[in-house]
Amino acid sequence: MKVIGKKAGGGGHADADTIRLMRLVEAQKYADVERVAREILGRNQAHQLALKALSFALVGLGRFEEVIPVVDFALRNQPEDGELHNNRAIALAETMRWEDAIAEFGLALSRLPDDAEINKNLGTALFRVNRWNEAVPSLLKAIELHPGDYLEAIEVLAKCLYYARRMDEAFAVCNAMHEAYPDNPYPLHRLTEVELHRCSWAAIERNIRHLKPMIDSPSWAANPWGLFKYWGIGMAEFQVMAERFAASMIPQHVREHIQVLPMIWRPGQRPLHVAYMSADFGEHPVSNVIAELIERHDRASVRVTAYALNKDDGSEQRKRIESAFDMFTSVDRLSVREIAARIRADAVDVLVDLNGWTGGARAEVLALRAAPVQVSWLGYAGTVGWSPLTDHIIGDPIVIPREHEAFYTERVVRMPHTYMPADTRHPIGTPPTRENLGLPRDGFVLCSFNNSYKLNPPCFDLWCRILMQIPDAVLWLSQGSDTVKGNLRREAEQRGVAGERLVFATRAPARADYLARIGVADLALDPFPYNSHSTGVDALIAGVPLVTKLGDTFPSRVGASLVAAAGLPELAAADEAGYEALVLRYYHDRSKLAAIRQRLADARAMAPLFDMGSFAHDLEALYLTMATEAVTAR
Repeated sequence: MKVIGKKAGGGGHADADTIRLMRLVEAQKYADVERVAREILGRNQAHQLALKALSFALVGLGRFEEVIPVVDFALRNQPEDGELHNNRAIALAETMRWEDAIAEFGLALSRLPDDAEINKNLGTALFRVNRWNEAVPSLLKAIELHPGDYLEAIEVLAKCLYYARRMDEAFAVCNAMHEAYPDNPYPLHRLTEVELHRCSWAAIERNIRHLKPMIDSPSWAANPWGLFKYWGIGMAEFQVMAERFAASMIPQHVREHIQVLPMIWRPGQRPLHVAYMSADFGEHPVSNVIAELIERHDRASVRVTAYALNKDDGSEQRKRIESAFDMFTSVDRLSVREIAARIRADAVDVLVDLNGWTGGARAEVLALRAAPVQVSWLGYAGTVGWSPLTDHIIGDPIVIPREHEAFYTERVVRMPHTYMPADTRHPIGTPPTRENLGLPRDGFVLCSFNNSYKLNPPCFDLWCRILMQIPDAVLWLSQGSDTVKGNLRREAEQRGVAGERLVFATRAPARADYLARIGVADLALDPFPYNSHSTGVDALIAGVPLVTKLGDTFPSRVGASLVAAAGLPELAAADEAGYEALVLRYYHDRSKLAAIRQRLADARAMAPLFDMGSFAHDLEALYLTMATEAVTAR
C-alpha cells in the first residue's frame, strides 16, 4: 500500500536525518523507521515527514490502533494530505471499521484522485461491506491507472462481479487473468466458480484437477464455500482452506485481542436469549425453511431475536419472518463493530450465525465475540475455520458422522434426525397442468430446481445416461440465463440427449405456486457433490421423492439426511450406479413409485422432517446445553 510520499516535512530542506528516514521507508524497515521518526519528533513534534513515516511504520508493524492518533495530529497541519488520509483509512480497515475506512478513502481520493492504490483500497473496502457494484468503478480506475497488470485490484474486481451475479463480465475478467497467469490459483479458482454458474464446462474438469494440488499452497486463501461445488475435494482440504481463509479475513490485530464474554444467564432464572444473525431474511431459501421453526420456539424456554444483515426486500416472507421473532433488528447499515456492540447491549446469550462464509455474510462480527456462545448453523455446510468465531456447529448423525469431527474447528453438536428445518405451514397452491408448464402430459418428469452452480459434468453425465434409457422423460430445471440454457442444451446434445428434452421453468409468481408446480414432477434428482439442501426440502414438502447419493462431505450428505428424516432412507444411494438404478426402478415400476409417493404424503403427519414442534424442542435443548456448559466452563 502506498502510505508515504517523497516530500520532506518540517518546512525546510531535507537534512541528513530526513534522508536517512526516507531510505529506511523505501527499504520498508518498519522498526528502524519508527525509531528514527520518533527521534526526529522528539526534536520537532510537527515534523510532517516524520509523522507520516511513523504512521507508515505503525501500519507495517500491524499496530493499527496507534496509527489513528498519529495521523490525526499530522492532519491538523496538513488537512489536504491525501496520503495521510489513506494511512488513516488503512488503519480503520485493518481494525474492521470498513464503513469509516470507506469515507476516509474518499477523502484521500478527493486529494489524490488518480492514485491507483487508493482507488484499489476503496474498492476493497466496499467489497468487504458487500457493496459489490459500488466497488467496480474504483477497481476499474485502479487497474487503468496502474502501470502493468494490477493483480490485487483485478482479483477483487473478479470477486465483486461474481458476488453481484454479473457472471458474463466476471468470466471475461477471470479468463483473461488466468490466461496471463496460468499458475496463479486465484484467477483459476474464480474462473472455475464462474464457469459453474454459467454451466460452461469445456475446461472445467482440467481446471479442477489443476486446482486441487494448489490447495496445499499456504499462500492461497480461497473462500471454502466455493470448494463445496468442486468434485474430488475432501473434508481435510475443506478444513485447510477454511482455516487459511479465516486467517485472511480476520485481521491479525483482531485475532490477537479476542475477549470471550462471560455467560450471565443461569438455568431456571429466565428464558435463554437466542439471536439469529443472517443476510437472508426475506425471499430466500434460508427464510423459507426457518420461518415455522422461529414461530414454534417455546417462549417459556427461549426468547428469540433477529439481526438482519440485509435490507428489507418488501416480500411477504420478510414480513412473516419479522413477525415470528420477539425482536427483529435491521443492522444492514451498521458497521461490524456497531453490530457486535448492539448484540452485546441486547444481552444475547447464544448467537446463531446463519451465513458462515456465504454471500452477504458478516462473520467478522463473530470475531468481536458479540455473545458468550456463538453457533454456526444452516446456511453454510462446513467449518468456518477458526474456533473463536463459532464455538459450536449444528449438524446431525448423517451430515457430520463421528469420524468427521476432526475436520471442524467448532465443537460438533447434533440434532437427532436432521439439521435442516422445514416449513409445513406455507400454503401450497393448486397444481397447474403439465401442458401449461411446457411439460409433456404423459411423459416422465425428472426435476431439479437447484442453482446452476450445483450442476457439473459428473452429475450431468449420470442424468443424461438416465435420460438415454427413458426416452419419454424430460429434465425440468430451474430458470436460468440464456447463457446457462444454451450451455446446458449443448452439453446434453454432446451426451446424446436432445436439447429440447431440457425444460426450463419460468419464475413462479409466488412461493405457493412454486411448491404446487413441483408436485407435477415424478421424481426429483439431487445434484452432487453439492446437494439440494432447501430445494430438497421443497421437493419433499411438495410430495415428490428425492433420489440422492451419499457423499463424503457435509454438503454432499444433506440429501441423505433429508430423505432419512422423511422416513425414506432407501432413496439415498451409495454410489452413482445405485442412484441410476433407483430412478430406473421407479420409472419402470409405477406401483412402487405410487407407493413411495404415498409414504411421503403420509410422512407429513409423522416423519421428523415435518415435525417442527419436535424440531424446535430438540434445537432449544441444544441451545440450553451449550449455555449451561458455558456457565460451568467460565
